[in-house]
Amino acid sequence: MDTKKQSLSKPKYATTTEFTSLERKVLRAWSEGAYVSGDLLERCVEKFGSDWGIDWPVSQRYRWKEAEVVVGYILKFQRQGEQLLSIWGGWMCAGGLYFYLSDIDFLDRLSLYYYDGFAECCCASRLSIFRTDAIRAEIRRIIGEIYIPGEYSPWGFSEGTFVPDEEVDQWRREIFGGNEEDREDEEDLDN
Repeated sequence: MDTKKQSLSKPKYATTTEFTSLERKVLRAWSEGAYVSGDLLERCVEKFGSDWGIDWPVSQRYRWKEAEVVVGYILKFQRQGEQLLSIWGGWMCAGGLYFYLSDIDFLDRLSLYYYDGFAECCCASRLSIFRTDAIRAEIRRIIGEIYIPGEYSPWGFSEGTFVPDEEVDQWRREIFGGNEEDREDEEDLDN
């Protein structure tokens, strides 16, 4: 068969990422739900950590999610991901959460990961069902876990097409009790 015809038959968006054998070990074990040893995680961070810009050990908030953190950085560094949603504060774009959906091609598996701008840390989600409603519910769960009223101000801005603006606004009201005074204060700071 003509190789030129073969390459034309592949979808334009299909990409193959060349993960190292170490990255593959971590991704495979994590995706199968197996325990990923601290030694394997540390070897991965020693090898790639300076390129990733990761702080090790991870912040206290993510200490019990070290495997998810390393997977998040692998996917982010390999530029694996379609941005789904971003939310951030109004004052100097403080903090924020940035969600991505990634295709781990060699495992034929999707993964949801995010960057937490408050802790300056990436983290992958353990989500295993990738329907629109399940992904949105997981994003909402993560936002509610991180945006703690009293600890952080409500986000002032959001961007993305995966979750409608009305739904993002509803999440904000649910988490912060519908207190629009905070939002007005943030908008005043922006002007």
